[in-house]
Parts: sequence; C-alpha cells; structure tokens
Amino acid sequence: MRIVLDNNVFISGIFWKGAPHEIIQLAEENKIEIFTSLEILKELFGVLKREKFKPLFREGKTSVEEVFGRILGLVKICTPKIEIKVIKEDPPDNKFLACVITAQASFIISGDEHLLNLKKFKGTSIISPRSFLKIIKK
Repeated sequence: MRIVLDNNVFISGIFWKGAPHEIIQLAEENKIEIFTSLEILKELFGVLKREKFKPLFREGKTSVEEVFGRILGLVKICTPKIEIKVIKEDPPDNKFLACVITAQASFIISGDEHLLNLKKFKGTSIISPRSFLKIIKK
C-alpha cells in the first residue's frame, strides 16, 4: 500500500510512541510504502533542525543527520510534475497533494487540519494516523 506522510506524522513517529510510531514500524517491516518528494524532505529537515527538538536528539543519543538518514531509508522519492493550488489557507500543504498524485498513493496521513478538512483529494483519502491504523488492521 502506498501512502504519503505529512511531516508532523514523521516527527511524532520518530520521537514518541503512538499511532505515528506504529506507521513508521509498518514501513520498516515493508508492510507499507511511504512516498515523499524532495520539497517535503527539505521542509522536514528544516523542522528537525529547530531548537525545540535538540533536547530530544540529546535524550535519544542521536542527531538530526542520523534521524534524517533513517527516514531516507524508509521512503521512496517521487518528483511531482504538477503544481496544486487547492489549500489556500496554507499553500505549502499543497506539496503533499502533488506528491500523492505522482506516487498514486491511497492515503495521505496527517494531523494537519488543512489537509484533514479536505477528507479526499482526487480519490485519495486524507486521514489521521489513528484512522489509518484502524483501516490497515482490518
């Protein structure tokens, strides 16, 4: 199954337990495929470098580079050829919609209200991590 993860799911899955962490584990077990784009990865790397995450890296005895390398090992990178302008309130979120079209993914998994409020985009469901786990465990 092909999915696109919002960066908030990646970050939650790396640093804390819970549904996002279980989704990361599913990818590590090759039960799902996570697709992303260079634009999404660039944003993720920038977020991981924020000051507020430094204590979490120290606590986990790891670094931004190690965590980012782990993420790179889990994802397949696609190159969207289209520009999407659906989400007006937060235009950077449109990169996830462009990625899902290029990857032909079944789900966008997010905690972001701008994405979740769409519910569907061109046949792709946009759902929370917990909702995704309920579906996949059926």
